[in-house]
Amino acid sequence: MNQLVLQSVAADEINLHALHRADLNNEDIFFRLVLTIGMAGKTGSNYFYTTLATPEALLKHGGDYLLVSNRTLVVRYFDLPQLIAHLENIVRSCSRDSWEASCQVLTRYFDWEFEDYRASS
Repeated sequence: MNQLVLQSVAADEINLHALHRADLNNEDIFFRLVLTIGMAGKTGSNYFYTTLATPEALLKHGGDYLLVSNRTLVVRYFDLPQLIAHLENIVRSCSRDSWEASCQVLTRYFDWEFEDYRASS
């Protein structure tokens, strides 16, 4: 089996590594994460996306009825080391015999940059 590896985690508009839990209000933990995932020992990677939110942020930023539809990680509070550890576990659990099969499983959790891509013939 080919082992998937989480190569990096970033957010679209915020520096995750500069955030400190004590400085954050739970209502503000609502951002899109950009995950770079590849195969161990192989060159190349793809981008996967998910939203990180707390219940308080979902109430603040969600709709009147539907708070979240899919591919959102809901956490009690922001803790980068715990977040990365959980993401690494998810990514490892999605490892399959091929990159394509692994990506299909990853899309249960994350949006994939090529998910709806159709090669023109």
